[in-house]
Amino acid sequence: MWRRFAKYVAIVAGLVVALMLAVQLTLGGYESEFEARIDALRQAGEPLHFADLAQPPIPDEENAAKLWEEAAAWLKADSGERRRSLYDLTEEERAERPEKEWRAYLESLEPYYQLLKRVPTRAGWSAPYHSPETPGNAEHVSWLSDAAMYLTWRVELDLRADGRTERAAEAVLLLLELTERWQEPTVFGYCWRLSTVSSAAIIVRSIHTKPGFDAHAYRQLVEPRLAAAAPATGPPAHVLRATRVQGMWMVRRWLSGNMVNTFQPGMMERLRATWVGRPWVFRDAVRYLDVIDAAIARCDKTPEEAVRVARTLAQEVAYDTDSLAGGTQAFLPRLFTQHVGAAAQNRCARVAMALLEHRQETGTWPEKLPAALPVNPFTGVPFEYEHKGEGIRIVIPEIEEEWLLGAS
Repeated sequence: MWRRFAKYVAIVAGLVVALMLAVQLTLGGYESEFEARIDALRQAGEPLHFADLAQPPIPDEENAAKLWEEAAAWLKADSGERRRSLYDLTEEERAERPEKEWRAYLESLEPYYQLLKRVPTRAGWSAPYHSPETPGNAEHVSWLSDAAMYLTWRVELDLRADGRTERAAEAVLLLLELTERWQEPTVFGYCWRLSTVSSAAIIVRSIHTKPGFDAHAYRQLVEPRLAAAAPATGPPAHVLRATRVQGMWMVRRWLSGNMVNTFQPGMMERLRATWVGRPWVFRDAVRYLDVIDAAIARCDKTPEEAVRVARTLAQEVAYDTDSLAGGTQAFLPRLFTQHVGAAAQNRCARVAMALLEHRQETGTWPEKLPAALPVNPFTGVPFEYEHKGEGIRIVIPEIEEEWLLGAS
């Protein structure tokens, strides 16, 4: 009986080994194809590691990142009380705080404002890295989010009194300049930049009713810079190249078995970290390179074309989000759509500024949007526009956003 049982075990083990060998032989060609693709990218000078994305070090006196660090350190001084005050207060709590007290608090942060104003004066940027393997973006995101929050509140405060439109515009322009100079070489960093540019654009929604707001002066100062910040094409190729670098990092982690130690692994993550799973890693990596290369070839489009690209990518999704290629196919439509969404908010702000100026000069809103104004990048036609009470309503349905200006 034991002899028969051992025979069955040997047969099963042999079948398993045969199956593994068959998989290795069937998918083994992907390893050589992957290596050939990587060699071709290396010969073309394409970045393949996070360290390849780092900009060359520059002298401290020219390094904008040093000023960012100095400003962040000042804001976090006194046991972090300055920075904590930025985050702890809700909108309701800020509204309840006496204006005199709120103004005194923001004015106490004047040294922070002066440090921020010095950042765009630097000739270059050298982003600090924690290690040669992964860029340290957490500090960068914190720096920019602190600046965006502070400058947004400063804009609102400066418009509570007459004659502060120029100062409010100065803060918005500084926020745009800081965003332009902020160089985080990852997709996450790029998306954060889009979000901050959008925030600078939509500030007009919250300040156009404040006392002393001069629509003509604000538009003259801000619109040219907003127009320059509007994405003219799809996501830049360097962002997708950074995406490829992140994918290559994951491939290397899987092949070395370290991915299992990176996060709580599922069954497929554990399998890919073994000898048995290596062929799947290489097959997935080749498919991933195909997806990224296709996206790079499509990224230099107008926003309207980028929307169609996003829809095409969405239709191509393999719904295998556990794989690197499938997860990327699911991510890319969001990246393209977020990119065009930022362009839509930017254009909508410019439309709003023109309408507010018209209202200030004539006392009425236009019956319809003038043909010369920017259009919705999702559709290539004017934004949805209607009168609502004493105000107006502009809609960006693709991102479920509406702008109410002067509405009672």
